[in-house]
Amino acid sequence: MAAACTATTTTPRSSYGWWREPSCTVSELQELLFGRTTGYILLPTEPYNEVYPGIYLGDETTALSTHILRQIGITHVLNAASVETFMPNGWQSIRDETRDRNANDRWTGQVRTSAAYYSRAGILHFLGIPASDTIYYNMAVSFQKAADFIEQALASKAGRVLVHCQAGISRSATLVIAYLMIKRNFTVRQALHTVSSRRKIYPNQGFLQQLCDLEDELIRKNKNHRSPLLKSYATTC
Repeated sequence: MAAACTATTTTPRSSYGWWREPSCTVSELQELLFGRTTGYILLPTEPYNEVYPGIYLGDETTALSTHILRQIGITHVLNAASVETFMPNGWQSIRDETRDRNANDRWTGQVRTSAAYYSRAGILHFLGIPASDTIYYNMAVSFQKAADFIEQALASKAGRVLVHCQAGISRSATLVIAYLMIKRNFTVRQALHTVSSRRKIYPNQGFLQQLCDLEDELIRKNKNHRSPLLKSYATTC
């Protein structure tokens, strides 16, 4: 596992005519996640886990249970598998729509919630990102928006945020990792290890590449991305 955190020689790629080494590769991140797999992976044993102080990573069942969310003190919800929908008849329509389309949403991998869905439970902050769990989906366009939302949650009094998708292992995990990189100055390896040591996660190859690209972008912008003053909660690898 430690080998995955060691820089390796990779094929350089060009940027505006100059050749440079990428900060990471998909294969390196996959080895950090899976190690030397024997052909199968382990799924999370819990519906949700606190993967960083105040940040809960979870699945559809958790997201749809406002009772559970109230129990663990969730104040903000980020749905990374959102569905664009309009509910003209308020709460009753939301409940009926959720029930009637539940089977189809499970097939497409989406989770049908909204700000109105949570308002009666006293959860007043919601962000929906209609991402699909495919290697071709551009999750990077939502990195900053998601990071700002999570940061707003943690900055609020007693703020706790649930970040979820359908299974809580790919789309939502990718956004939490991006948050740690953008707002907490983690490297991609440190962020990945921090989250995966607390919940089994499996971002798809496309998302892993976008996280590598994010690290390159943060380095180029000179945001002290490799600062030694990392939060103590990070797991060093």
